[in-house]
Amino acid sequence: MYSKHQLYDAEECKKTITRVNSSKISVEMVCTGEDGTSKGAGEINLNGKTFTTSLVMTSIDGPIKIKMKIMNRGEYIGSCK
Repeated sequence: MYSKHQLYDAEECKKTITRVNSSKISVEMVCTGEDGTSKGAGEINLNGKTFTTSLVMTSIDGPIKIKMKIMNRGEYIGSCK
């Protein structure tokens, strides 16, 4: 059984939720695969009807060294029709 703070998926990534409160969720992850291992950290910030997300991933081994930062924002525009 997995603890409630760990999520697993088919992408060979282990994600751990490190913080949860009414407006923020923080996660850390380690992904392994045939191209090497990457570590990352991200968060989702909620503010009323808007949100922001950020994720920083860094390769720690493998043939290519990469660091990427992904940022998003959005807002609730109504229910689906």
